[in-house]
Amino acid sequence: MKTKILSAFLSCVVVTGCASGPYAIIDGSRPSLSKNSNAHQVIISGVNGKIHFDNRRWRKVEPGFNMFRVSSAKGRNTNGTEISRNFLITAQPCMRYYIAAEHEPELDSKNWEIKILKEEPIGECVIE
Repeated sequence: MKTKILSAFLSCVVVTGCASGPYAIIDGSRPSLSKNSNAHQVIISGVNGKIHFDNRRWRKVEPGFNMFRVSSAKGRNTNGTEISRNFLITAQPCMRYYIAAEHEPELDSKNWEIKILKEEPIGECVIE
């Protein structure tokens, strides 16, 4: 019994400790930062192999190398399925990265790539 309580306590301490350390944010909700009029929001559907089904356009992650699975808010096949891309980034501590799906100026929505539009420090984040 004491082992289970100690284990639960340590889990809480570890989780809380991780939450208070430095982090980075990948934000696909601001395509207006692009000079390209064919830039669209992205949905981040996966982070480092973990799938998310909540259609969020931003994710808070640990600094370092991260792999994202992203879909363009515009990009769908003719049969309606999303076209996803992998996006790799080495995120610096306490930085926010604005990304967008930049499409080719043609009608075909399958041709697009992820661009980093802007990087800025996160004011409330603390580097230890």
